[in-house]
Amino acid sequence: MLSITEKNISYSHNTDVMPDRRNFYKHSHNMYELLLFLDGDADFVVESNTFKLQPFDLLLIKPAQYHFLKINSEKRYDRFIINFAESIVPNQLLPALQTSGGLFRLSKDSGLIAAFYKLDGFCKTFSDDDKRLMLKTTLSEILMLLKYLNYVPNGGTAAINPAADRIIDYINGNITEPLDMAAIARGLFISESCLSHVFTKFFHIGVMQYVRQKKILYAQNLIKSGLNPTKAYLACGFTNYATFYRAYKNVLKLKPEDDK
Repeated sequence: MLSITEKNISYSHNTDVMPDRRNFYKHSHNMYELLLFLDGDADFVVESNTFKLQPFDLLLIKPAQYHFLKINSEKRYDRFIINFAESIVPNQLLPALQTSGGLFRLSKDSGLIAAFYKLDGFCKTFSDDDKRLMLKTTLSEILMLLKYLNYVPNGGTAAINPAADRIIDYINGNITEPLDMAAIARGLFISESCLSHVFTKFFHIGVMQYVRQKKILYAQNLIKSGLNPTKAYLACGFTNYATFYRAYKNVLKLKPEDDK
């Protein structure tokens, strides 16, 4: 594996010769993620979309979006990944992040792909400080090229689960409310058993586990923006600070005050 890590940005080029499904866990975070798929036999789930990946597909995953890889066989899995915070992106490049699409289908001679491979060269030849500097520079180059690309309409080969999509939209639209299974089911006019069945079948995660992750990521942004944790827990729909504190440590492995 080749990698570069700096505050608010990281890069890696990973190859799994025989990928193990157990190594690809379901998660979300408060960073943007660019995943350039090079080779493998896998689908990628982002919220309620399942992308049928082809070589040189580029996925743009937005902060707090739940995502995971679905390995279909033991074929070698090769990919580039860049995670970065919006705060390090120059204003003129922000439009590259505001696209409503998540999938870009690149040709193998694309300048975007060449930019990712340049990072491999930097890993092998540059000092640590120079690698970190060039990572930020190369991210700007990638986002500049992405700014002028058209995403694949409707996710291209992505399969959308309408029922799961409705649940996701409801949770995201009411994330500041004190949500529980009963409230979500009531808001969607379905039974709690139907809600649980649909969600768990598609996402392989419990509804309330997803809700807690979303709420905590929302709270983290509020705290990083300057809101006191004792106010942030109320703003994201928790009714008890002790419950919020435990959930924060469980999801982020940090205390709320660590993000101040």
